[in-house]
Amino acid sequence: MIILSGFLLGFLGSLHCVGMCGPIVLAMPRGNNGFFGSLLQRIVYHIGRIFTYMILGAIFGVIGDKIKMMTYQQEISVILGAFILIFALASLFNVQLVKRFTFLEKVYSSLRVALGSFITRKGFFAQFILGFLNGLLPCGFVYVGIAGATAIGNPVQSTLFMVLFGLGTAPALIIVALIPGALKLNKLPVRKLIPIFSILFAVLIIARGLNLGIPYISPKVHKTEAKQIPVQTQPAQVDTTQATEKESGSCCGE
Repeated sequence: MIILSGFLLGFLGSLHCVGMCGPIVLAMPRGNNGFFGSLLQRIVYHIGRIFTYMILGAIFGVIGDKIKMMTYQQEISVILGAFILIFALASLFNVQLVKRFTFLEKVYSSLRVALGSFITRKGFFAQFILGFLNGLLPCGFVYVGIAGATAIGNPVQSTLFMVLFGLGTAPALIIVALIPGALKLNKLPVRKLIPIFSILFAVLIIARGLNLGIPYISPKVHKTEAKQIPVQTQPAQVDTTQATEKESGSCCGE
C-alpha cells in the first residue's frame, strides 16, 4: 500500500511540478520529426529524471535499512512522518521552507548553470542529462518522497517507491510540453489536494512507526533482541585411569 502511494503522491503532486518545472520543459527544443519526435524527447527527459529518483530511492532505502537493523526504524518512521507533515502544512499555507535554507539556494544556482548548458541542446543524450540534473534540483515535494523512501527502509521497495513517484509526475509535464496553454493546469483548485494527500501520507508513515498492530497500515513489529552467544562449557574430563585398568584387566586378568 505504501509503495503504491508513491505513484499517487507523484500524480497528485504533478501539478506542483507543472508550476516549478513547467517553464523548463517549455524551453526545451522540439524534435525534428514533429509531434512524435518531441514526444520521444520528452520521454527520454523523464527517463533521466526518474533515473535520478531511482538512485535516490536506492540510497535512502539502504540508509533506512541500516536504521532498521539498529532497531530504530519505528522512531525514524515517526520523525520522517512529522517531517512530511511539516512540509505538507507549509505547502497548504504557502510557506516556502526550501528557500529558507541558504545551502539549498547555492545548490540550485550550480544546477541552474548546468541546466542552462543542456536546455537548448537537441538529442536524446542531452535530454537524458537534462532530466537527470532536474531530478537533483532542491524541491520540497521530492524531499517528501525521499522521506517516504527512507521510512520504507528496504533498498528494493524504496527504489520502486521513488520510480513510481517519478512516473506519477511525468504525465502532467508531458502534456504541458506538447499542448499549448496546459500550463494553466497549475491554477486548478485540485492543486489544493496535494498538501492534503501529503498530510494523509504523513499520517500513514507515523502510524507505521507507532506499531499499532493494524494490518497493512501499522503492523505489529517486535524489536529483535540481540542473540545471546551461549557460553561453551568445557567437556568433562574422562577418568582415563579407570578405563586403562578395565582394559588391562580384560586382557591379562583371569
